[in-house]
Amino acid sequence: MFIAIGEMPFQTLKECETMFQHVKREVKALTILNNPQPNQPLALYPAISHSTISSVLIMHEGKKQYPMYITSRTLQPMGKWYQTI
Repeated sequence: MFIAIGEMPFQTLKECETMFQHVKREVKALTILNNPQPNQPLALYPAISHSTISSVLIMHEGKKQYPMYITSRTLQPMGKWYQTI
């Protein structure tokens, strides 16, 4: 049992603990950005919407893809005025 702010007793539920452990496992399994390897092909995948511009630089190694660099930017009102190509 923990003592929370205001000296109110706080109890953790078994379901909460189980879900917390699940979230920790999922976060540990997330892909980490990699360093580029010489002579490996790279690809740039852009994603563009009316309010956001994003891209991912991917390194191909066989049939696997590894993220190298990720960008994401939300357009401010002035940026939304750019002409669509």
